[in-house]
Amino acid sequence: MWSARTGTMVCGIVRSYLAPTATTAGALEIGSRRYTLAVGERMGAAFPVTAGAAQCVWGGIDAPIGPLGASTQRFDLGLCGRVRAFAPSTTAAPGRIEILEYWSLARLSLPIAAGVDLGAPAFDSYRCMTVHADPVTGDATVQGLSEALADVALACGVVKAFAPPTTSAAGSITVGSHVITLPAGTPYQRDPAGARTDPTAVGQVLCFNALLDDAGTVRRYGPHFSLAQPDGAGNVGAGMCGREAGFRAPTAGAAGYIAISIKFPPFVIPATATITTAPPCVTLHVDQNGDLVVPAPATPDPGRVVGF
Repeated sequence: MWSARTGTMVCGIVRSYLAPTATTAGALEIGSRRYTLAVGERMGAAFPVTAGAAQCVWGGIDAPIGPLGASTQRFDLGLCGRVRAFAPSTTAAPGRIEILEYWSLARLSLPIAAGVDLGAPAFDSYRCMTVHADPVTGDATVQGLSEALADVALACGVVKAFAPPTTSAAGSITVGSHVITLPAGTPYQRDPAGARTDPTAVGQVLCFNALLDDAGTVRRYGPHFSLAQPDGAGNVGAGMCGREAGFRAPTAGAAGYIAISIKFPPFVIPATATITTAPPCVTLHVDQNGDLVVPAPATPDPGRVVGF
C-alpha cells in the first residue's frame, strides 16, 4: 500500500561528501559505508550534507533521484516509520530493523544495539526510535523505542458513537464504518496546545489518533486531527494536501485509494471518481457510512487547505 518514494535513506556520521552535479555522479561516505550519489543537483535540502555531522541522507543513493528529490535530516531527535523487516537483538549480538521512514518516504535499515529490546513489532506497525551514532563505526544505531510521536490515525470520518473507557470498563468509538475498542484504563493524551480533557463527541469529523502496542491494542488515544463539519453536500472544508505515500487509481468496477501520509489511513477513491494520477491536494467527502473519501482533486489554497 505504501510507496518508498525516495529509494534508500542512510544515516550516520558523514565521513566525506562529493556533491554530484548535473552531469557527474557524487560520492558519500557515511558511518562505515560508501555510496554513489546519482547525477543531478541536490536542491532544497534543509541541512546541507556536512562532513563530521550526524545526518540522514536520502534521494539518489546508489540509484536515480526519485520524484521527491533528495535531502538530508537530523536523527538525534529520533526516527519513525512503518516496519518493513525486523530481527531482534540479543544480549550478545545486534539486531536490525527496516522501516519506511515517515518524513522522507525512503527505506531505512538500522542496526539495533545489542541488548536493546524493541518488543516484537509487526509488519507495517508504526514505530519511533531513539537513534545515536555508534562511537566506533559512526553508523546510526537504534538505542530504544520512543513513544513521543508514535501515535497514528486509525480511522477518519464522523464519530457515530463514543463511550470513553473507565478504570474498570472498556470503551469504544465508532468512526464512520470503523469500530475501535478502548481497553479499560486507556488514557486520553491531553493536547498541550488545546483541550486539557477529552473533547471527543458524537457528530465530530476527525481522524482518530492512538498509540498501539505490538498486538495492535490501543494503549492511549488522542489528541485527534479535527476537521470541519460537512456542508449540505457532504464536502468537508477546502480539501487536504500532502506528499503521496501510496496511490491506486480507481477503475469502472473498483475503488482506488490515496495515502498522503504514512501516519494516516489511505482515503478511498470511489470507482466513480475521475482520478487517474495522484494529485497533490484532494477534496474530502463524507460518504453514506460516515467515512471520509476522496471524490476529486482539490486546487491548492494556502489559506484554507489543511495538510499532514
